[in-house]
Amino acid sequence: MAMMQAKGSLAYTAEGAISEGALVELGTDKDTQVTANANESTNYIGVATHAAADGESVNVELIGGNAVRVRAAGAITAGATLYAKATGEVDDAAGTNKIGTALEAAGADGDLIMALIIPHTPV
Repeated sequence: MAMMQAKGSLAYTAEGAISEGALVELGTDKDTQVTANANESTNYIGVATHAAADGESVNVELIGGNAVRVRAAGAITAGATLYAKATGEVDDAAGTNKIGTALEAAGADGDLIMALIIPHTPV
């Protein structure tokens, strides 16, 4: 099982490289690993609070109505609805999986911004 860090945060082992602010989902070993969320999957469980290389420890802020830093896939306006992208980033272009609301603006791809993440039920 992942190790509890701060309230709403768990430590996992990165399965593959994970960027700070990337949406993550459970990895091959669902008890101990997470991987960058792929293909706009609805299976994300949280957001990586820092970058981690394959095999390194990564803290994950769990989804549940928390404000966390996420990585933008492009320019985003504060207050915009955010959607999961196949890269593990978020964008305000309408998509399949709504994940929250931007609390601040992003100027370009790769910017880290604060966002309010809405709860969902992983499948």
